[in-house]
Amino acid sequence: MEIIIITAAASNGAIGKAGIQPWYCKEELIHFNKRTIGYPMIMGSATMIEIAKPLKGRENLVLTSKSYDEDTTGFLYFNSLENAISYCNDKDYKKLFIIGGESVYKQAMEIADRILISVMDFSFDGDRFFPRIEEDKWELEKEDRRKNFVIYDYKRKV
Repeated sequence: MEIIIITAAASNGAIGKAGIQPWYCKEELIHFNKRTIGYPMIMGSATMIEIAKPLKGRENLVLTSKSYDEDTTGFLYFNSLENAISYCNDKDYKKLFIIGGESVYKQAMEIADRILISVMDFSFDGDRFFPRIEEDKWELEKEDRRKNFVIYDYKRKV
């Protein structure tokens, strides 16, 4: 199973402030939806709170130490990244997307096969940042310029 980190970040690497992503870019959301539809997504509890309801057409897996009633929320809950990945392996998914936030990205950087990062054409004063992409571990495969952002597609070096 291919593990893919997908995110949008400001040009300074900021991905959020006070628990939200403080911009709206329709074209980037369309890109996100096209890539993730039909595949499971792993997120932290703050990301779950930000999106408010499960995204349709995908299994929405949440890493948390809290307990929630899965029957009423539409989310699946796991106490570790390893357990969530194991669940996806058992279901024979071909791809798995990691959608944030900061601490989940940090954990996933060690095991991901690919990073899809949309870098916006602006910076902002955030309090959550995407981890640095280390050039000795990642190779830029594609660069796709859009109106207000660039999508960088990195593959893990072997």
